[in-house]
Amino acid sequence: MRLRMNNRDRDFYTYMGPIFGSRDVEAETNDRFYDDDNKEWYLNITHGCVDAAISINDEGVIRNVYIGNANAGYEILAELLPEAAMSVVPRRYADLYEKCGYRVRDRSVNFVKIYGGAAYESKRERSA
Repeated sequence: MRLRMNNRDRDFYTYMGPIFGSRDVEAETNDRFYDDDNKEWYLNITHGCVDAAISINDEGVIRNVYIGNANAGYEILAELLPEAAMSVVPRRYADLYEKCGYRVRDRSVNFVKIYGGAAYESKRERSA
């Protein structure tokens, strides 16, 4: 099941509470997940559990990425590609970002910068 939610949705914490509180997710992603008001969350739910969660803020910046189900993660990332701006995200999923069409740059130990469609749209608008 695929859901799109924010922190004001009724069942948001039912699904995301275990992700926010998971030391395993934090260790896997090397990132902390927060329920900021300006984030929209794209979730994949299998057997009642979140196995992919990706947030994007109202500026097109992908803020959090957790992918336990590669197929679901691919589908969500591909859906977000046109509206995604430059984002700093966990390096662990770098191959998946590239498969979805993101440009991956500036690799550090734990993170990479990715550039989605909106990153290039804004550059074209500025140069016009």
